[in-house]
This record gives sequence, C-alpha cells and structure tokens, in this order.
Amino acid sequence: MSISGKGKNERLEKFSHYLAGALIILKGIDKAEHFNKHPVICILLFLIGGFIIFANFRHSYFEKHFKEFKSVLFFCEGVVLAMISYYYFDEGKKYIHFFYALAAVIYIIVSIVFYRKKIKNSIETEDSADLSSKE
Repeated sequence: MSISGKGKNERLEKFSHYLAGALIILKGIDKAEHFNKHPVICILLFLIGGFIIFANFRHSYFEKHFKEFKSVLFFCEGVVLAMISYYYFDEGKKYIHFFYALAAVIYIIVSIVFYRKKIKNSIETEDSADLSSKE
C-alpha cells in the first residue's frame, strides 16, 4: 500500500494544526495557575487553542465557505505562537521562547506560501476560463 505525497502532506498539515492548538491550550493551562493576574489571556488561549483544534476537525466545512482558510489559520497560529514566545521571554525562560519564535516564523511563512499559491491558482483558473470562453 503506497502513500501518495499529497496524503502525507495533508496528514502533516493536520498534525501541525493539532500540535499548535495543543501548545496554545498548554500555555493557557500554564496561565491558569495565575488566573487572577491574567484572566483575559488565559481565556483567550483556551478559546483560540480550542478553535484551532475544532477548525482542524471541520476543515473542509471552513474551506468551502472561506477559500483562504488554510492560509489564515496558519497565520493566526503563527501570531499566537509569537505571543506565547513573548510571554515566555517576559517570564525569563531561557530557551523555550526561541523555539516558539521559530515556530511562529515558520507558520507565518507557510501562511504566505499557501496564500500566494491560492492566488496564483485562482489567476490561472480565471485565465484558462477566459481563453476557453473566447474560443
């Protein structure tokens, strides 16, 4: 049984969303220890992490109604990971904030790549539709 590259990429993409959602929820759990100091941040981290995991389960539904959903999801995850990196840096953690910052940069780059691919594909589709209608 061979696995195509596309299926493998889709599984890797889903895994990355689940991982990002779990990491965001874990940071929310970390902030919950100091809920009195950071109630809004704590609640937002739980909501955002939960939404990312939920959106991954219902990815096809969101993709059908919002064409650039994949790139927006990666971008939002990148922004939240950058915020978490900042919080770790602010807390004086030694190295973990570098890994979150790296993950944030990777997610934002991936979002830009997906967006550009989507734009390029839509332009090519429009051009081919125009050419076929002229014939």
